[in-house]
Amino acid sequence: MKSVEQVMIDLEAMADPAYIAKMEYFGIKKGTKALGIKNGILKPYAKEIGRDQQLANQLWDQPLHEAKLMAIHISEPNKFTE
Repeated sequence: MKSVEQVMIDLEAMADPAYIAKMEYFGIKKGTKALGIKNGILKPYAKEIGRDQQLANQLWDQPLHEAKLMAIHISEPNKFTE
């Protein structure tokens, strides 16, 4: 199981600053804290991690756009609460 710190380090390593400018096309507003990682890179990484609701909750609390996307990809839908 990966820690939130390890995932954040891995995300930093995947950063593509040149892609950040293109993210506005997809509705990610300028000024959003983001690394510019394409979803096609995040999804395989999320699959490698697997489902982990505790980690998803910790990632969701991070201010980084890609951390929130990772939280969505690895969350366990049956463990959501209202």
